[in-house]
Amino acid sequence: LATLARPRAEAAAALRARLGPREAMVWPLMLADRTVTVVLDRRGLRWAETPMPRHVGLARVARVAESLDPRNLQAFDVQAAHALFAGLFPDALWRHLAHHRTLRFPAGSALAQLPPGVLLTRPAQAGARDVDLPWLLAEKAVLIDAPGRTMTAAGKTAFLGIGAPLGTPVALPELSGAAAELAALRHALPGDGTVLTGAEASEAGLRAQDLTRRGVLVIATHGLGAGDAPGLDEAALLLGRTGPGPAEDGLLTASEIAAMAIPVDWAVLSACDSAGGARRRAARFTGLARAFRMAGARSLLLAHWQVRDDVSARVSVATLRAAARGLPRAEALRRAQLAVMRDPSVSGGALPSVWAPFVLLGD
Repeated sequence: LATLARPRAEAAAALRARLGPREAMVWPLMLADRTVTVVLDRRGLRWAETPMPRHVGLARVARVAESLDPRNLQAFDVQAAHALFAGLFPDALWRHLAHHRTLRFPAGSALAQLPPGVLLTRPAQAGARDVDLPWLLAEKAVLIDAPGRTMTAAGKTAFLGIGAPLGTPVALPELSGAAAELAALRHALPGDGTVLTGAEASEAGLRAQDLTRRGVLVIATHGLGAGDAPGLDEAALLLGRTGPGPAEDGLLTASEIAAMAIPVDWAVLSACDSAGGARRRAARFTGLARAFRMAGARSLLLAHWQVRDDVSARVSVATLRAAARGLPRAEALRRAQLAVMRDPSVSGGALPSVWAPFVLLGD
């Protein structure tokens, strides 16, 4: 805590330089006997603590995450969602953040197991509808801050979408809406666009593209974790297989991605559980997400769990359209999620398991 409370001037200055006028970086530190939350904004550094010990905080994280599982038929755990918020944000610290619009969370914290936007800033009233709950997302945009590799490329004007592959090395259910989502994104964004589906949606097809001149890369396919395919010991994206070698086997692994040059403004992973691994309690924002950041992608739009095709397409299109018009990226995603939540024509759209899985990582 002493190190965080008195950081080197160079480090603090560098971090503060990355923040907008209404942004704050938030570090929740769950200790054995209490929780300390550190906040850095353009005005400086402050911190506060609550008596929530680590084991209690982790249990609340687990309860909230379990109640977000789309296969879980039980209601969202509103008590745990507010108790976790109260343990992370003491009243004085939350008042300090009242005028901040965007909160940046570190990728490596315990809170990274779930989207912070599902925390409840006040106790839920009995009988309140999901759409009326005091979601953190209703008040703040959220960004997951993670280190990456800075790359530059001139003339980035084009969109590239790849997905709905054929001939994959692992048989998984077809993503019926993937091709339609890619087509919608291609037509929604300015500039040229290329979509690779079916037999073209392969590792070879992706490597043949000059990604240094692409502004947006969208990959709409299944995400795999270590052990989900024979011999697979790391996260991967499932594409079409065109040969026996590792560069053509249809498993685009995290290490292969990290070795590529992908200096796109946006990388959208419209894939099952692309924010981490398929296994519960797996470390979030590792594997695929870290690989794309190391490959040079500026921002990533990811999913914590399997996403409905119709909702994924709507959120992706709305977010990228709004960002292309100049809206801050985290705010663009926030508005897209709120639109799903509040639209009665979206079946089940107010359920957090439907609108909440999306997360923005990077700049």
